[in-house]
Amino acid sequence: MSEKTNNKNSQEQELAKKRNIMLVGIIVFMAAVIGIWAFNMRSFVKIPAPAAKNSNDQVRWDDISQKFNATMGDISKKIDEITTKREEDKEVDALGNRLKNLADNLEIQYGSASSTATSTATTTATSTESAEETVIRDNLKQLEDKLNKLN
Repeated sequence: MSEKTNNKNSQEQELAKKRNIMLVGIIVFMAAVIGIWAFNMRSFVKIPAPAAKNSNDQVRWDDISQKFNATMGDISKKIDEITTKREEDKEVDALGNRLKNLADNLEIQYGSASSTATSTATTTATSTESAEETVIRDNLKQLEDKLNKLN
């Protein structure tokens, strides 16, 4: 039996040796296939060499740079115009609110007093304006002029 066991062990060793040789052969063959494939890929994927710089390229770059700078300048001007317009709109709104408040104050001060006064007092009050009414009318006229200029 010992002879059978030794014989069996030697066969297993030979079989393991053959498997190892076969495994090494397959690995070498696969490495060769991958190497050839990688070498051939260079011919399929061509990376262009960098072109030599000439003066024509420099002129194009300068032209592109100038156009870009001009465009950015135009954009900046448009943004400034929009900002200015918004500020003017805010001023117009503020002046309009002041004018409305002034008109409301005038109505409150003089509208209720004239409605309670007699008709003779009303005619004498309208014929002779007080200094305060004149100042208020002048301020209203100035505000209207500013609003008209802004619009």
